[in-house]
Amino acid sequence: LRAIPVLAAGRAARQTLDCVNLMGISIDNLTLQGTTEAIVRRAFEDRISQVCFVNADCMNVAFRNDEYRKLLGQADLVLADGIGIRLASALLGQHIRENVNGTDLLPSLCRLLEEHNAGVFLLGGLPGVAERTAERLQSRFPKLPVCGYRDGYFSEEEEPNVVEAIRQSGARVLFVAFGAPRQDLWIAQHAEALGVNVVLG
Repeated sequence: LRAIPVLAAGRAARQTLDCVNLMGISIDNLTLQGTTEAIVRRAFEDRISQVCFVNADCMNVAFRNDEYRKLLGQADLVLADGIGIRLASALLGQHIRENVNGTDLLPSLCRLLEEHNAGVFLLGGLPGVAERTAERLQSRFPKLPVCGYRDGYFSEEEEPNVVEAIRQSGARVLFVAFGAPRQDLWIAQHAEALGVNVVLG
């Protein structure tokens, strides 16, 4: 049974499009390098860009969650994350250029942001995780401005202070790790107040 979709995908007439449509959601069909360059460009634009990653689980959630599905339709970049998206696209005769996930993107993106002296802020994870991540990024990319970090465990009352800290940090790019779809919905809700150019969930 596992072989059936693979065989079907291999036989489908494949097109390489700039955008792939799955379940009414438009996915930007970029390579890792193309994504990195697109995000760094947006980091210097006079507007806010929201970047979302979608895997098979995200698509299932979007099918049931109207707010999340609408958000994905409005995001500046929606990126294909995982083999499930690739197989589904192939079954529809659409070719995904490359699997683009946050784990692979982070070092590539930080390297280019370092070259452009563009600062980052890390938000999310258990207490201590964002701090350790910041330390590792600073060690690996010593000229990258790590403008701040904060774990994801804060109350509703603390939230305005968290948003203000990000705004005052001078970061151009914010990484948010709350898990999907919570992180993406949170970004959309607070995007205007965050004072950064690009926010990635």
